[in-house]
Amino acid sequence: MFIYHIVPWNLEGRILYPLNELRTVLPHLYAQYIKNYENRPKVLKQWIPTLDCLWNDVLFLSPVHPQAVRLAYAEAGATLIPDLRCFKIDPAHLEPEKTSVWIPRTRDGHSEEFRAYDPSSLEQYSTLSDETVPYFRKEFAKGEKPLLFLHVPHILYRGRLDIFGIPIVEP
Repeated sequence: MFIYHIVPWNLEGRILYPLNELRTVLPHLYAQYIKNYENRPKVLKQWIPTLDCLWNDVLFLSPVHPQAVRLAYAEAGATLIPDLRCFKIDPAHLEPEKTSVWIPRTRDGHSEEFRAYDPSSLEQYSTLSDETVPYFRKEFAKGEKPLLFLHVPHILYRGRLDIFGIPIVEP
């Protein structure tokens, strides 16, 4: 079992930084990435109680293999499948005290929650939600580009991540 992070198209160096840290370290990249939140600024103020920090103080990792996302995109009728080159990260590479699991809000009334990180329990989070393909279809019908991991549990890591030597998968 592995966790994944999309390889940034404009990666500089060998460190992945949370957005708030990127603001200081590489401000020109921060200016590009902050645009992803123009239509959802409230997200940037979301508190992560298990890590005692803000949403933009963490790196977002996925326990879902990128091939599953590509297949869901195709199933939803996408005409253009996103490039999902991802770092394939050993879960033991993360410091557990700096890591948490975020379970997103669902349509059936379950609210979001944050859980302790346990690398041995990652398999339970490794599949796409039943809501993913319908969400993709809805966004495509509106002519919008969907968020790839909207209904997927995330592994949140409070800190930077050295990606030197971490393999890349290209599904």
